[in-house]
Amino acid sequence: MSFQLLRRRSLVGGLLAVVMLFSCQAVAGIEEGANALLKSLADQAIKSLTDADTPRPERIRRFRNMFRANFAVRSIGKFVLGRNWRRASHEEREEYLGLFEDLIVVTYVDRFSRLAGGSMIVKKTRAE
Repeated sequence: MSFQLLRRRSLVGGLLAVVMLFSCQAVAGIEEGANALLKSLADQAIKSLTDADTPRPERIRRFRNMFRANFAVRSIGKFVLGRNWRRASHEEREEYLGLFEDLIVVTYVDRFSRLAGGSMIVKKTRAE
């Protein structure tokens, strides 16, 4: 093996190690950021959705606003529908997205109402 080839392999190996080191740190930062975001959203949801004195329609309005502001509703709905998304007409997609959003909003408003006085703990986040 020539000296030049050995040097090139060492250089590539060293660069790969540096890239992996920085990417591991970036992933750790992403996971910490995701954990903080989830904790913040959970605290906000618990605070605004668990008060028994707040009427259900108001809780639904609050959660719908949080859901739209913090989640890619269209992308999530498209993912859930899977390959059937392409088969649906524009009108069917819009109707589905409205119903999907309603289902998620009502489901989670009801779940959070049972969480009154409780808290939510994010155990683990994972960057992919």
